[in-house]
Amino acid sequence: MIVSGSAILEIEPRKGEAQLRDLLRAGDVWSVPATANAWFHCCEDQAASVIAFIGGREANTSDPGLCNPFADDTQGGSGFHHRLMAQPALDRPWGSLRVVEADAFCDPDALSAALIEVSPSSQTDLHWHLNTAVWSICLEGEGSLTQVPAGISPQTTFLKPGQVGHVPRAEGYYLRNDGQTMLTVLEIFRSDHYHDLSLHEWLAASSVESIAAHLCVDVGMIARLSHAGETQGRLSTRL
Repeated sequence: MIVSGSAILEIEPRKGEAQLRDLLRAGDVWSVPATANAWFHCCEDQAASVIAFIGGREANTSDPGLCNPFADDTQGGSGFHHRLMAQPALDRPWGSLRVVEADAFCDPDALSAALIEVSPSSQTDLHWHLNTAVWSICLEGEGSLTQVPAGISPQTTFLKPGQVGHVPRAEGYYLRNDGQTMLTVLEIFRSDHYHDLSLHEWLAASSVESIAAHLCVDVGMIARLSHAGETQGRLSTRL
């Protein structure tokens, strides 16, 4: 992802094939197949801040020719990059969410990601990603990432720009904004799609007591997190 500035991404899909050239701006994300050669360079004298995650998921196919790298779409992509900030955000009681999944890219090993913005004094729901681990990279603001591992006390990592948190697969967690400005976090999933299970969805099918017993945490903690989410939802509706 380009965090700030702009850069040119050049790709040689396969040895000897014609090179592709993309201009990436702040908020753009990209994915390059393992079989391709790629390199960045800045535009003239402009600097760029870039986050690169090296490594993919287990591929279903090894043939990157299954998609057309020249195919354009409504987001202005070339098959290798996607204009995430041009995508409408999904409103949440605590802020907003933008999700990009693997099918946005011409890469059989592409990952999925989410750009999360949490409003001041708000927190996301306690939730789980059952299909993958999560890397949370703080881009702007200050806050915390609280993990709720089964059987042990919750663990909190304080976030500031450049701080990275890691949540194992199927472990509950939530993000909280402790600052005065928006907390912006890029989450990367080693999966081709985004899927989460929120505490409220779990509560709809089970009781606070059974969830607390399953996670080996205090009943009061689950009740407090549930109440916090409901309160934010009511405030959002009034606004």
